[in-house]
Amino acid sequence: MRTAGPRTVRRAPAAARRRAGGFTLVELWLVVALLGLMMGLGLGLFARLDLGERVVRSQVVSQLRAARNHAVARQASANVELDAKDGIVRPSGLRVVGTFQFEDPSLEGALGQLPSMIGGRQVDDGWQGRAIDFVGEPDGAHVAWPVHQDGAWNPRHGWSISLAVKYSGQDGGSLLALGESLGIGLGGDGSFSAWFAPELFDEAGETRRGGRVSLSSAPGVVPRGRWVVLEARYDRVRFELWVDGARRAHIAEDAPVWPPEGPLRLCPSQVPFRGAVDRLVVACASRDDGYQLPQGARLDPAGPSLVRFAPGGMLDRSIHQEPVRIRILKDEAPEEVVVVQMSGAVE
Repeated sequence: MRTAGPRTVRRAPAAARRRAGGFTLVELWLVVALLGLMMGLGLGLFARLDLGERVVRSQVVSQLRAARNHAVARQASANVELDAKDGIVRPSGLRVVGTFQFEDPSLEGALGQLPSMIGGRQVDDGWQGRAIDFVGEPDGAHVAWPVHQDGAWNPRHGWSISLAVKYSGQDGGSLLALGESLGIGLGGDGSFSAWFAPELFDEAGETRRGGRVSLSSAPGVVPRGRWVVLEARYDRVRFELWVDGARRAHIAEDAPVWPPEGPLRLCPSQVPFRGAVDRLVVACASRDDGYQLPQGARLDPAGPSLVRFAPGGMLDRSIHQEPVRIRILKDEAPEEVVVVQMSGAVE
């Protein structure tokens, strides 16, 4: 039997063993130097990347879509102001500040407004349930709510008033007023009218109440003896009168409204309105702070200054005859464009 002799183990050269065991100190230094160079270049590129500019377009789109959603949800017009001078995109829209149904004997409004003085009488044959009727009431009869003490009742940037009316008298009269800021009335010929007081600025920059801006419909739009729904709207673009869902008069206007200094009154004149009133709804425009474009980005001064969404969310075709293009100019980047289609879609 053969006995195995000792086995010979061959060892790899020292250089090969060092390579198999890891990096040399010189190689580590080289890797660290390369990583440092790459990180330096990367940080330089990152420092030159303005993340603010990357979100400008998305923020402008967001403001426009918020206004459109408001027009869809509330079935009321909504505006977006494009202030190229100050670089601000600012939406605004109507929000209900008071609803009065006249079902409760206290005549309390839906948002907790209680009348300070009461006149007239409640009747059961209203437009929806009970109503308040002033036929046969003595001179001076009225209802007043001190809503001017509530900051939400600020019609400066726009307002709307909707109410159901059954007109029984032969003469016209003042139907409603919010202090000396705005009011609506009926004519003896069946016309519907409304007014508001603009806020004016003198040469010293002080504000004062201007003369009334008035609007009236044609005669006969308000029939006697039956319920109709009247609505006056103003959004600092257009002043409108509506009767039973049909627009009866309108004018272009953009003045701010004088703030209310007195209560909301039904039958504000000495001689009461000869008729009944039901479901009074008042809305005031809420104007957000909007979005301030960052430094280095600006709106094209030759572009549109206003985007107006009609109730339901489409572009208002009386103002926009084609899609609206909003150019966003940048100092160190290509310009971007936001398009609002006639359907109201923002792209």
